[in-house]
Amino acid sequence: MKKVLIGIIGFVLWSLVSVQWYVCGVKGLCDKDAVDANDTAKIMETVVSDDKAKDDVSVAKIEDSIAVEEVKQEPVVKEKTAVKFSIEKAVIFFPFAKTKAHISKKQKDSFRKLAQEINASDATLILTGCADTVGSVKKNMEVGQKRAEWLKRVFVSLGLDANRIITKTEGKSEVIRGSDGSVDMANSRRVEIIVKQNN
Repeated sequence: MKKVLIGIIGFVLWSLVSVQWYVCGVKGLCDKDAVDANDTAKIMETVVSDDKAKDDVSVAKIEDSIAVEEVKQEPVVKEKTAVKFSIEKAVIFFPFAKTKAHISKKQKDSFRKLAQEINASDATLILTGCADTVGSVKKNMEVGQKRAEWLKRVFVSLGLDANRIITKTEGKSEVIRGSDGSVDMANSRRVEIIVKQNN
């Protein structure tokens, strides 16, 4: 009888140990409240939010890589369009042996407008002084330069930036000739005005 009782007690103890092992070791429910339906919902929400965060990170990485690829694309070079000036070429004529000329009000208004256009662009105004064939080469070079410098002062007085003006002289090397080949003295005494676009 004692042996049977000991066997029953041993079986009960073994059963308790086995249940405890199963509950604590396998299910991990020892010292914890039983997981109810609400806890299960919370766990599912956590898993879903973690997965969503991972997806957001993945999407962000993809968007970053696309942005980097867009940056690496060849830059589009825009061609500069030529600026249209109210005057691109003009001539001022001078009296014989004079380094000053008469400029009408209409011409001054035109030159003032041109000065504003050049100041608003990257263009340069080139003034080339010329002379007739009377006198020495040296003298006519000086006369041509003085004519160009005088016209430069006129443009500066009308608002053109002096740094935008280049003056030079051709003296009597660029005279104007008529149809018969003779020198046109009156039209040779001049300053040529040319707008040069620097693009």
